[in-house]
Amino acid sequence: MIETKGLNSEEDLTDLLKKVRGAIAVELNKGYGKRITDNKEFFLIITRYHYL
Repeated sequence: MIETKGLNSEEDLTDLLKKVRGAIAVELNKGYGKRITDNKEFFLIITRYHYL
């Protein structure tokens, strides 16, 4: 079971994913994104949720 403490609805999860994508975008803009995109599995997970 996934721990969903503080996530009371699908909207909370969507908001969390938006924050995660925003944080990744900031890191990419700083030039630290190579380490993120080198991990293709992680990159695919993030892009899969991009269109929520």
